[in-house]
Amino acid sequence: MQDYLELFIEKKKESEMLIASGQGLLSKVAEMMNCSISSFRYKGLKVRSDHEVVIYWIITSEAKLDRLSENVIEVVLGLACSPNEIKGRVKLTKKEAEIASELQKMWDNNSKYGCFFDSDKFKKKAEELSALTHHLECYREFYFDFGMDDFYQKIDLLSQTYVFDGLTDNAIEASTRDLIPVKELFGKTE
Repeated sequence: MQDYLELFIEKKKESEMLIASGQGLLSKVAEMMNCSISSFRYKGLKVRSDHEVVIYWIITSEAKLDRLSENVIEVVLGLACSPNEIKGRVKLTKKEAEIASELQKMWDNNSKYGCFFDSDKFKKKAEELSALTHHLECYREFYFDFGMDDFYQKIDLLSQTYVFDGLTDNAIEASTRDLIPVKELFGKTE
C-alpha cells in the first residue's frame, strides 16, 4: 500500500509542476496581450446613444489570468465619458450634480492634455454617481474571456477585435475597430 501512496504522491507533484508551468506560459501570453491592448488607452470612439453623440475614451485596459479559472485570460477595457453628454435633460439631485461636476472637471482636464492621468479617481467617482438616483454611468467596464476553446482554435489574441455590447443604440455594435486617437476624437491638431 505504501508503494502506491508514494507513487500517487510522485504523480501528484508532477501534475502540480505541469499546472504551474502551464500557468507561467499563460501568464506570459496575458502579458503580451496586456502590451497589445495598452495602445487602446490613447483612443476612443463616438457612438449614438439616446439620440445624442457620446464620446467614450478607453481609460483602463488590462489582460490578466482569471482568478476563478486557471485556464482563462480575462481582458478588461474601461470606457469613460463626459457626464454632460449622458445626463441629457435629467434634473440631477444635489449629490449627483456635485459628483457630475467633479467628473466633468476631470474629463475636461484630461481631454485638454489628451492623456487620462486620474483614471482610478474618475472610476471611483463614476461608481458613486452610478449608485445614486438616476444611475448615470460615466464609466463602464467590458470583460472578455479567452479560454481553451480559443487556444485550440489558434485565434490571434494580440490583434483581437473587442465588441462593446450595449454601448450604442445602433443595431451595429461599437468595437475596437472604431477607435480613433484621442486628439482626433476631440478635434485637436498640432
